[in-house]
Amino acid sequence: MYKKKEAIRGLNGCLSYVALLNQQLYGLFEYYLKNGVMEIGLALNPKMVGKGLGRDFVKQGILFGLKEFNYQKDYVYLTVNENNKPAIRLYEKVGFELIEKKNNELMMQIDLKHNKMKR
Repeated sequence: MYKKKEAIRGLNGCLSYVALLNQQLYGLFEYYLKNGVMEIGLALNPKMVGKGLGRDFVKQGILFGLKEFNYQKDYVYLTVNENNKPAIRLYEKVGFELIEKKNNELMMQIDLKHNKMKR
């Protein structure tokens, strides 16, 4: 699904990759490596929302990051606005769990050892 090109350096030093599906913009993934721990940011193309593609998009983006950065730790993190209920439901379906709430931001993590993510 993903075809690797050059990463774009984004805000706070993240590495950003555009994801294509059938030569169309599928979404964007950002990877932050802070003290050896991976945090992801992502955005799905609004034209792709509601088509049942979100779960695979998130999983494939995580797997890409694991491989691209040779990531060996057991957890990956993300932060989402507490009002973004559709995204929160999607992340929970993938296996993310809430670990911290700060202001209106939720920090979530996925346990790669106990999830069905194959490295």
